[in-house]
Amino acid sequence: MQLRNLASFILLAFPSLVLSDLVLSWDDVPSHCSSVCDPVVTLTNICNVNSTRVNGTTEILLEKQCICTNRSFDVGNRTALCASCMDQNSLDQGDKEDMSSIMSACNFSSTSWTSNQTTATTANVTATRPTASSQLTTSISTGVGQPTATGAPGAAGKVDLSGVGLIGALAAGIMLGL
Repeated sequence: MQLRNLASFILLAFPSLVLSDLVLSWDDVPSHCSSVCDPVVTLTNICNVNSTRVNGTTEILLEKQCICTNRSFDVGNRTALCASCMDQNSLDQGDKEDMSSIMSACNFSSTSWTSNQTTATTANVTATRPTASSQLTTSISTGVGQPTATGAPGAAGKVDLSGVGLIGALAAGIMLGL
C-alpha cells in the first residue's frame, strides 16, 4: 500500500514524467485566443509524431525537439502569450493543462496577454514532422522530467534519456501491482 501511495505522489508531483503528446488542438483554443495561438496550434500539430512508428519515449523526445527548438517564429513568446490568453479565457482545465505541458516541456518563460493586445506580426510556421529516432539531434533533457531545448536545431548532440518517463513508468507499474 505504501508503494502505491508513493507512486501516486510521484505521478502528482512530477506529471511531466508521464509521457503525453504535446499537441494543442483548435477545439482547445477559445475564440478570443485564436490569433495569438494560431502558430502554436499549427506547430504542435506538425510536430505531432505518429506513435505507431516510434516508441513512447522517442515520440515525446521528437515532439519536444520539434517544438522547443523551432526557430521559424518566436515560439517561446508566442506560446507564453497563448498560454496566458487561454488561462484567462478557457473554462476547460484540461485545455489549460495542455498548454502548461508545452510550456514546461520547453521551459518557456511565462508572459501576460491582455485582451487589447494584438499580434501585429503573422507567424510563418515552418517545421517538418519527425518520424524516426534517427532524427533526434539535440539534447533536450536537463534533468528528471524537465526537458528543455539546448543547442541549435540540426546540431549534432546526444539525447539524454535519463529519467524521462522512467519514474512515470515505475510509478504506473507499482500502481498496477506489477
